Amino acid sequence: MAIEIKLMGWSAKGFRCPDHHVDLVNQNNEPHHVSLIQMPNGTGKTTTKDLLRLTLSGGAVNLRPQEIRSFGKDDESFVPGVMEVRILVDKKVATFIMTFDYSQGKASYKTTYKSGQSSGFAPPKEIKNFLNPQFINYFILDGELAEQLLKDDQAAAQDVIDALFQVDSLKRIAAKVEDYWSEHAAGVTTKTQQGVNRQKNRIDDIKSRLKTLEEECKSLDEKIAGLRAELTSKKLEHQSAIEKNKNQNADLLNAQEKLHKLKNEQIQNTSQLLELCASPQNLSGIFASSILNLKRGLDRVKLPEAAAREFFEELCDEPECICGREINPEVANTIRAKASQYLGSDDVSLLNSLKTSVDEAVGTDPLIHSLELSNKVEELTDKVRSVNEARTLVEELMRRASQIDPKVKEAQEKIEALTGELKVAELNREKYDSDESGGAISNIFGIRVLREKLAEAESELAKSTGTLEIKQKTDLIKSILMAAYDSSTKIISSELVEETNQNLKQWLPNNNLQVESIRGHLRLKGKEKGSVGENLSVAYGFLSTLFNRTNHSLPFIVDSPAGALDLPVRENIGKTIPNLTKQFVTFVISSERQKFIDDGLQKVTKDIQYVTIFRKRISKYLELASSVKDVIVTEDGVMVDDKRFFEGFDLTKEEERG
Repeated sequence: MAIEIKLMGWSAKGFRCPDHHVDLVNQNNEPHHVSLIQMPNGTGKTTTKDLLRLTLSGGAVNLRPQEIRSFGKDDESFVPGVMEVRILVDKKVATFIMTFDYSQGKASYKTTYKSGQSSGFAPPKEIKNFLNPQFINYFILDGELAEQLLKDDQAAAQDVIDALFQVDSLKRIAAKVEDYWSEHAAGVTTKTQQGVNRQKNRIDDIKSRLKTLEEECKSLDEKIAGLRAELTSKKLEHQSAIEKNKNQNADLLNAQEKLHKLKNEQIQNTSQLLELCASPQNLSGIFASSILNLKRGLDRVKLPEAAAREFFEELCDEPECICGREINPEVANTIRAKASQYLGSDDVSLLNSLKTSVDEAVGTDPLIHSLELSNKVEELTDKVRSVNEARTLVEELMRRASQIDPKVKEAQEKIEALTGELKVAELNREKYDSDESGGAISNIFGIRVLREKLAEAESELAKSTGTLEIKQKTDLIKSILMAAYDSSTKIISSELVEETNQNLKQWLPNNNLQVESIRGHLRLKGKEKGSVGENLSVAYGFLSTLFNRTNHSLPFIVDSPAGALDLPVRENIGKTIPNLTKQFVTFVISSERQKFIDDGLQKVTKDIQYVTIFRKRISKYLELASSVKDVIVTEDGVMVDDKRFFEGFDLTKEEERG
């Protein structure tokens, strides 16, 4: 079922930010499409953003006393801090009140929804997936999350896909199916309960070890993929730098071309040599002579011609067999009786084929083949030597080129560093493919081996508890669910990558910045990560695309959306974001307004709210605010809801912590 969440407003009192009250609804009692909250640095933007996150996630109950006290106006503050946030859930208002008791160093919550107020943090069940400490950062965004979305040791991008599209419910169902079998097995009484307990403990140990190794392996695989992509990019960059100075690097380019040609020739020679080694007559003259002698022996006894039967008739007339045994009448009769069993039509055909193959492969000179192999070995040896000499020359010329052009040197040093790092990572990755299965579970690194041991242990437990049939069925259901999860996430990720890249192309037309894939995190094409501004653009592109595609509608709340962006990018993002979300709330400073608001946001939507919050002690603006209709003055803060005042406010920083 589709869910729509909108932020209606909040009030903060007793915190280190000035006391203030923000109402985000318009004259139709609906939240504005875009709300701009202008607060100078030092006023408490970060504090306000953190309070919003804590209030809407219930996360404050996990804070330490000193962390709670750090939100107070001063170290001696004993007046409680109260943050009240109102949201709209499918047209129904939900209110969350978070109170910080500084004297006790504790946080408490109250929730109001439908039937009345209740103690504690109790969001409506339909939005619990979104209002929790893990997910809240995805729609109350800052630069830190933008970095996490691109870090190869994080799975932030996959986490938000799982939560928004609820595909992680497939994994949860699979876990429930597993739990069902475990509970069923646990409830079965057996005569060997102690043995069953040992089996269960062993299964738990294997699962724990397997989970750890799979996470390590996944992280390493992503790192290796990232290193390979970056290495490819650096090699292209290095080659491009070389080709820019063709006159200076003509010898190097020729040497590289020669090395490439020699490498191809080496590959061809190696293939030819391996093909020769597949035939035994080429390996040694002894093999060839033996094969040829076999064929000559068959010819000498006229096999497998019609003489085959005559051979047995003539043998019966001999006084003794070719093996030296005496042939008496009884033996002769036995030979004649069984002669028909040997050298039938199939045998004749086989022997004829064998003789033909020997003729074609060995010919009449058994020594010529080993000579051909020796020549090929010598030819390959010379080619390997030539490749090594060419490689040495290329390396020397590259060293000289790097001395002339700093860009070549920089790229070369990066290539060497990446190559070394990649080798170490690939070496570390090998242990997860190990087939070693002996010893304690904690000493096994082979993931496949552990999976086999887990399946074997679970099967044994199922047999011991009489639940084998249930186990087989649960395994089938789990495999179907996990296959559905993998398939779904691949399809969703592929479509998100395509649409995110369309946004990036519009925002950064000259940067050639693209998302290559989503593997836990966002992987950029040809580079590990971009500049601060590029990373922020990628995060906006991904999250806004994500929020626009899902059935659920969430507010997009961003801190300092344009500070790290170039002016043209500000304009492009300002024009795009309002089209991708039903509510955009952003904290800005006056220096961020240029291009982002006037040439961006204002070009695509008229429903924009302009709010300015500053400390009461700023006398210059306090006097100006007194003439504005929509102004709220608190004990230490001023909040003005007015476009004209917003645009005339020119203060980026206050000399006070925030």
